[in-house]
Amino acid sequence: MADSTTTTSSKRTGDRDEQVDRIVLENARAAATAIAYQEIAQSMVLAVQSSVQHLQGLFTVNIATTGAVFSQALEGTEEPKELERRLDASQKTVQAGIEDLRTLTQAAAEALRSFPSSTPPPPGDAATASTGSSPRKASPSRKTNKSSTKSTTAQKKTKS
Repeated sequence: MADSTTTTSSKRTGDRDEQVDRIVLENARAAATAIAYQEIAQSMVLAVQSSVQHLQGLFTVNIATTGAVFSQALEGTEEPKELERRLDASQKTVQAGIEDLRTLTQAAAEALRSFPSSTPPPPGDAATASTGSSPRKASPSRKTNKSSTKSTTAQKKTKS
């Protein structure tokens, strides 16, 4: 009789351990996906910010070039065709910078749109294939981390 009770208790403990493991893994996957999404978003923001600063530099150079060209035009020291060529080159550089920024922002937006919207199921576990969560909804917080820690602690105690 004692063997039957011990076996049943052991089986329940094993089932509980498996359930705790599954919950911890699901929470860890959701948290990792959310962190990855945040890191990618931050990288995209930094890339766009850098491109905007580059464009600001191009605008500054364009303004300086325009001022120099007008100064030389008033002094009459350069040929009008040469001055026009400088202005055109400066404007083309600014337009290329604007196009580069447009391309970069579109690529950043596409990278964020195409980020996986659910966590992949664990290898060989079809039961959790439909329980993935969206990284935009499942952002890691202090509460999530604490509950994961509590689950891990409970798991360790159960195994002991």
